[in-house]
Amino acid sequence: MIKQPRRHTKRLITLAWLGLYLLLSLFIANNCELAQHRLAFCLASLFVPLCVLSCGRFLACCLSVPLASLIIANLYIIIHYHKITYDMCMAIAGTDRADAATMLRTIPITPFLLASLLLGGVLYATARAARFRPLHALIGFIGCALTFTIALHRPLNRDVAGHYNVAITYDALHHRYVNSPYFAKNLAFYINLPGFIGNSLAIFALKQGYQQTKSYRHSLTFAPHEHINSAILPGRVVGEKNIILIIGESDAARHHGLYGYTEQDTTPHLRTLAAQGALCAMSNAHSAANMTHNAVPMMISFLTPQDRRAILTEKNLIELARAHGYKTLWVGSHEGTSLYNSPIGYLSGFSEQVVRPDYSTLPLTVREHDDESLLPALQHQLEIYRQEPAGHFIIIHLIGSHVSYREKTTPEDRHALPRAGSYDQAIHHVDHLIATILQMVEQTLPHSTLLYSADHGEILTSPDNGMHGVYDGGQEQYRIPIYFAGLHHASYCQQAEALRQTDGTFSQLMEKYILLTMMGYQLAPEALHAARQQDLILHSDGETYDYNRLPGPKAP
Repeated sequence: MIKQPRRHTKRLITLAWLGLYLLLSLFIANNCELAQHRLAFCLASLFVPLCVLSCGRFLACCLSVPLASLIIANLYIIIHYHKITYDMCMAIAGTDRADAATMLRTIPITPFLLASLLLGGVLYATARAARFRPLHALIGFIGCALTFTIALHRPLNRDVAGHYNVAITYDALHHRYVNSPYFAKNLAFYINLPGFIGNSLAIFALKQGYQQTKSYRHSLTFAPHEHINSAILPGRVVGEKNIILIIGESDAARHHGLYGYTEQDTTPHLRTLAAQGALCAMSNAHSAANMTHNAVPMMISFLTPQDRRAILTEKNLIELARAHGYKTLWVGSHEGTSLYNSPIGYLSGFSEQVVRPDYSTLPLTVREHDDESLLPALQHQLEIYRQEPAGHFIIIHLIGSHVSYREKTTPEDRHALPRAGSYDQAIHHVDHLIATILQMVEQTLPHSTLLYSADHGEILTSPDNGMHGVYDGGQEQYRIPIYFAGLHHASYCQQAEALRQTDGTFSQLMEKYILLTMMGYQLAPEALHAARQQDLILHSDGETYDYNRLPGPKAP
């Protein structure tokens, strides 16, 4: 009389365990942007819990912890970012330990407490439902193997797979950059195994993907590319003596005073420079992507949302600067060999002199994610350049106001804005960095023109936390500040005004044409006209959208 109710309870717990697993799997699959055959795979994936619950109580509990943890992690990403895209899987796979630790510190304690409660509930239910049934475990294992085999052999849409045919990565074994097809290859996990299983396997495969480069004999060299973009005409005129490009990070225009922000005085130096007529700002400007590894290459090369192979086939801005006699320097607080940053590291290698946390051609060092450490290295080089007759093209890549924001501030920023959130304090520090660099340049290379542009914007969820790369985040994560300063800056602002898209916005994609003009290149009017007709961006789902037709709300 006692065993029957217990058996009935165990069956109810087992059904609840399986039902919750199925519902969560389907929910996650439906929030994976490119996933196919969602329901069919989620039903087939029931072989996973069948196998787990048939392995005996102890082993089942051990296996259920990572299983539940993966589900919880996927749920958190969906709640936070609304969708899980393949580009997001690439970003997670490419995050190193330091970045991961920084990101984890930005998560409030509440999600960790909820995750602990859920894990405790899963362990309890697993302990009650699990039994040692070797035949069922074998059936579950075979079912998993067949499901995964069938799914991974389904053909991929050529257009979707083609988006990831340019996959620049660093081969740590041979110390070289290669273009490998594993981004497209591992896309099968994400598309054909929808849900947390496919996402997790895709991230793991991407993380281990650099091992596949061992078999590639042809590395990407830093020899100048042969082809020049068709917008560039033969001949040259006299360009600016020195050109400084500062690339910001996660910088939202709406938190800058010159863009109408009044809650905090986040940009006192820039405001003062603008009042003195020493700086101008581009209104209604937006980035060309909402993730760094897409946005920065589009600033330095002719890679566009429509042509992603241009980074491998056409001369980039560093090569073009060198062709016109400029000495080139890249100094930045981002490393350049992780899965996520490899395209940026590859481009930086075209510079004659490079100073990154992981690589330096000079007897100088900088610290990862520490913009303050860039200043002494930059000052050292500027003092040397003061004595040289040649012109210079200098790229400074900041970590800027990337999360975690508080780590990007100093006591001076917190003292200046004691009632502000850490994001505004981080913007205050970016303002200090730009002003400091401008002062250095004026003292050492007075005949210089400077362009500051963030790689993308940021969506603030609180004064101390935010995000980008959100599938349905709309335009806010694209709205960026762009400033011109130094010699002839007003004329370049006028040129930028003339290069606005036909919808009235200024696209980051047009910055390269202004930089080329600074270098003395002549540009074909018809090419510039064609570039202004479309306002395209490369979104975090790997798709190309018109800026005014992005998924989600428009920025105010």
